[in-house]
Amino acid sequence: MLPCVLVIQHLASEFQMKARERPIEERLLEKIAFCPTTGCWIWLGDLNKNGYGRISIHNKLEYAHRACYIAFKGRIPFLKQLDHLCRLSACVNPDHLEAVSSATNLHRGNAPSMVIWRSGKCGTCGTERVPRGRSGRLYCKKCNREQQAKIRSRLKLTSK
Repeated sequence: MLPCVLVIQHLASEFQMKARERPIEERLLEKIAFCPTTGCWIWLGDLNKNGYGRISIHNKLEYAHRACYIAFKGRIPFLKQLDHLCRLSACVNPDHLEAVSSATNLHRGNAPSMVIWRSGKCGTCGTERVPRGRSGRLYCKKCNREQQAKIRSRLKLTSK
């Protein structure tokens, strides 16, 4: 190898080592844009396909919002998840994150199934408001009758 290539490789690896030796708070803050209107801290670094920030800590990719929460607020309680109160996945502001149970985080989410579930409308045809069944699915009376008929016909076929 050429001597200049070796020097460049050495300087690059030395720079990477120094970057990882810096305090995590410093590394986090250099990749954040502060939005004065919403108060969100927008992650400018690497994002995954769902828009959540990622940062390498000790050669392991971690979620940036979790790293910020731990760095500025402390440990995340056992069996808790961080819920973005502002509903922006790229936000890493610890004040916009709340440690909640998995069920609470799921119910607060914006997944299509949860939007339908919260609306109280039929999950199949979208009409009449109905109470939730034992399975958690939402059916109107007509769709519920059709669903029960399908189940009964399947049971008849298997019992023969």
